[in-house]
Amino acid sequence: MSQSEVARRFNLAKRTRTPEVTDPAGVPPPSWRRRLLPLATRLAPETAARVLARRYLRPNVALLGDPDAVARWGTVVRPVPGLTLLRRPAAAGPKAPRVLIAPGLNGHFRQFTRLAGVLGDAGLTVDFLVLPGHGHPGEDLCGLNQIVSALEAATQQDRYHGIVAHCVSANAALLVPATSDPLPRLALVSAPLDLPRLIRLGGTQYGLTGHCLDRFCHHVSASGAPWPTDSPWQPGAPAREDSLLMVHGRHDDAAPPEDLEQMAEVAPRTRITLFENGGHNSILTMHAPCTQLADFMRP
Repeated sequence: MSQSEVARRFNLAKRTRTPEVTDPAGVPPPSWRRRLLPLATRLAPETAARVLARRYLRPNVALLGDPDAVARWGTVVRPVPGLTLLRRPAAAGPKAPRVLIAPGLNGHFRQFTRLAGVLGDAGLTVDFLVLPGHGHPGEDLCGLNQIVSALEAATQQDRYHGIVAHCVSANAALLVPATSDPLPRLALVSAPLDLPRLIRLGGTQYGLTGHCLDRFCHHVSASGAPWPTDSPWQPGAPAREDSLLMVHGRHDDAAPPEDLEQMAEVAPRTRITLFENGGHNSILTMHAPCTQLADFMRP
């Protein structure tokens, strides 16, 4: 089965509506797409892995698709071609220190509404980074390389007081090449320091196993070149440890808190806070973590 044939069948199955019929136990039947997956992985594991890797990296959000929702959150700012920000001005005025929020893959500005409000109350202007591929439907893929490049472009255009980076953007923030003008504060939220494990978890959620899962992880990693998923973050951490905060949920399955021990060893002066409640994403909406982030970023 060729790559184009596998892709065609996946897309066809995605478009085909099936009746909502349930079995006597009330459980809906699996979709045609899910039924097709085991067959595709057996007949053409390499092609299936490549197709699913691209699907994994293709954002499923269109942040700029609803102008009214965007306008309620902030103002669209495009400092240079290819870089899009949503800006929420601070009550302190246009010259208030500026903080950049970098979401994870498929992250939405709505997730950060509470945090942005608390940062604004702390006297900070907030920029939300619209990651590559996340603005409108059908845009490009978004791998680690695209996130690193977007962060680098944003910090080159503005003198940020700090960055709050969530999920994969936290890894990317540690990979951004250091400049002569160091960032005063960096906060990493739900940082998956073992990024290859997170990608592998994503593959298992597609139902992949064995060789096909291995190839899926390979293709996701290769798409981020020159920053594969196993790019070492450790070299960049010590230079930032005096201005680095890590905020994490104790029960984060996507980014287990045990991995934070690596950061404690590499950069022992890093501030690490574990919250008993809050998951990988829900921690962004909780009062205590948002308050700590605002206190850390407060001018």
